Amino acid sequence: MALVGGAAAGLFPPVIGSLYFGQANLVVLLLLAVSYRCVAPGPMLGVAGAVKLYPLTGFLAALLRGRWRALRNGLALFVLLSLLQLTVPGGGLGTARSFLGPDTYWSNESINGWVSRLAIASTWTRPPYPGLPVEPLMLALVTLLGLLTIGALWAARERSWEGALALTLCLGVIAAPKNSFWNYTPLLLAIVFIWVQLGRRWWLFVIGVAGWLLLEAQAQFDSARATVYQSSPTLSWLSSVGLYGAVIIAGLTAYVLLRPASGDRRAGTAIA
Repeated sequence: MALVGGAAAGLFPPVIGSLYFGQANLVVLLLLAVSYRCVAPGPMLGVAGAVKLYPLTGFLAALLRGRWRALRNGLALFVLLSLLQLTVPGGGLGTARSFLGPDTYWSNESINGWVSRLAIASTWTRPPYPGLPVEPLMLALVTLLGLLTIGALWAARERSWEGALALTLCLGVIAAPKNSFWNYTPLLLAIVFIWVQLGRRWWLFVIGVAGWLLLEAQAQFDSARATVYQSSPTLSWLSSVGLYGAVIIAGLTAYVLLRPASGDRRAGTAIA
């Protein structure tokens, strides 16, 4: 079963894309997997956040579980590594304004990219809703998702660390502005959490497969983006099917965290 799981993980579209485009997401995934297994969770999150910013949402899990030492050590390490990066030529972090601004680039699978492509013409897409206020709508949606995540974490505060971390990472990959499709790689931890908590709930498996297939569809659409998206503004919706798949996986993660399998098995016990 471990070999089958490893092979499936290797076929996960964001993993393939990370390898093809030379992204550091597999390094980040390794750090997050160590944190997921509750080995130095704070420092591992801090290092992962210094490589890619989106894992910083994982600190929400530590905060709402009162893991103050992990929170303190992890944030301290993140700040230290970030300051070191500022000393490197070209290592500036940029302004918050440019970070939050509209971005229609084809691989941007964050909420930012979705709303941007619906409102603004890009190289590959035509907007179905030109003039839509990108930044206010993006901030409203991110705030809503953040509040829903915090609510789920609070309601399940006595449940597993693995599920809490997986859910907050889902929030990070979906909500982080200008987050690429390849940065969806940590969703594998959410998929593992759902898998080991399936029990006899076959319908969770069906919905999860649908989410995975939407991610696969995104990879296929993007590979033919010069022809798929351009014939109609309506087809711009297809440029974010990966985001829809990620939302499905995040929703399943929240559900399983709130309603674990019979016997309240702790997620991750079946992982080698």
